[in-house]
Amino acid sequence: MIARNERINYLPKNLFKLDNAQPLAEPEKGKKFTPSSYQTRIFEFIQNGSGNGLVNAVAGSGKSTTLIEAAKLLPTRNALFVAFNKSIADELKKKLNNLMEARTIHSLGLNIVKNYLKEIKTDEKKYKTIVNQTCPQLKPEEKLLLEQLIDYARYTLTDPNDSEAMELVAEHYNLDTTFFNKAFPYLAECLTKGIQVAKEQKKVDFTDMIWLGNVLNLPANAYDWMFVDECQDLSTCQLELILRCLSDRGRILFVGDPFQSIYGFSGADCDSVEKIKARVNATELPLSICYRCPVSHIKLAQEIVPQIEARENAPEGVVAKIDRSTFYDLLQVVDGGKTLVIGRRTAPLVNTYLLLNQEGIQAVLKGSEIKQDLIDIVKRVAKIPGFNFNFFLKYLRIYRQDRAEQIKQSSYSKRQIEYLNDQINSIESIFLKGGSTSIDELITEIEDSFQSNATSVTLCTVHKAKGLEADRVFIIAPNEIPLIREGQKDWEKEQEMHLKYVALTRSKSELYFVYLD
Repeated sequence: MIARNERINYLPKNLFKLDNAQPLAEPEKGKKFTPSSYQTRIFEFIQNGSGNGLVNAVAGSGKSTTLIEAAKLLPTRNALFVAFNKSIADELKKKLNNLMEARTIHSLGLNIVKNYLKEIKTDEKKYKTIVNQTCPQLKPEEKLLLEQLIDYARYTLTDPNDSEAMELVAEHYNLDTTFFNKAFPYLAECLTKGIQVAKEQKKVDFTDMIWLGNVLNLPANAYDWMFVDECQDLSTCQLELILRCLSDRGRILFVGDPFQSIYGFSGADCDSVEKIKARVNATELPLSICYRCPVSHIKLAQEIVPQIEARENAPEGVVAKIDRSTFYDLLQVVDGGKTLVIGRRTAPLVNTYLLLNQEGIQAVLKGSEIKQDLIDIVKRVAKIPGFNFNFFLKYLRIYRQDRAEQIKQSSYSKRQIEYLNDQINSIESIFLKGGSTSIDELITEIEDSFQSNATSVTLCTVHKAKGLEADRVFIIAPNEIPLIREGQKDWEKEQEMHLKYVALTRSKSELYFVYLD
């Protein structure tokens, strides 16, 4: 490893210079809040308007501040703020100062189900157990598809008896439809048993918390005012549960950014914003000033979202294309502030993380779901007949070939095989860089790679970067954002552009495009 003071001479001088640089605008403590024209219109709508609203908030637009100020204008305390996750809900509880109740959607649904069942037991393997008991003769791949159909039928509130509708759902969300005719006949039966298990054994999984309130038409608290954040990522099931909690004369303000809709693959409704507008006859209210990004970053984002505006007196900022060597150099010499390293695929991030460790640069790799997927594959590899850890890479290749063969008949196999290769390449990188001598040690190495240690450098996929910001952002392999593949659907292409927009709007100061080759 080159010593830090030796690296400085190798760096282009312009990478450290902010043209017309100014400190980032931070609100001074005790300073009176002065709303923008966009915020003023939102406040007037709440105080003097009627009906429901939908705030179209660009990235970094200060929507949390806007909504907290808006909460002060509500004529009632019978109000609920529906937050994206628990950490945000907990933070809002402090800032709202009892002006509104703050909960996640799942907390809201859980409360409804609890009031009905009186007690509950959380069991994330509930439907896996039901599938194994209902149709033990199905092959593992057929059972996996059935479990996925159970999830997506609940996310979308699709009739589980409607074969045509469910096949469209499966195709839309790129499920492996190779085994659809084997799995579908058991779908309605498994969901019926899911309701019975909830009633008799009090067992629910995470999705049940949202679904049961809708499918059983359960009573809910009726709020006079509701704020709903991140509405672009709502599933049909989540939206209907939220509307169930609104009083007859209640009003609701949805907040979201259709250009940050990036979870279509996991059950979110890709057209959520437009459907919300139509469903509740919402008045659209723009919130278009970005208070996070410098001017040069905003110009890049405007190629995707023309209406996004830079804040007044925003600095020019840094935008630069760099190679792998300069990337490592910058991480060594730039002190202070947070650094975010993001990429479209997991494998390049895993490989970068391992190389950073070799260079002595402390970093953390985010993504508990990714970690679990990699561990699950390693466990499946270990179950291949004749497995010998001394030839792990050989058996990993066998698994890759067998799994690719299973899914190649699907009309939507391109994306699945691409993701499979990404996972296999990630495992291979960890195996080759580590020194594991057993499956257990390899699993430990994977777990260690995703440990959340305190560090100023964070690596994650663009999906995981949503909601994050940093002083410096490095986009690894920018040629993969957007990621274009053969047979891609229109909504997938659109969401790839949304991912690019998310990536471009994470930085408060410096944005680097890192070309690895």
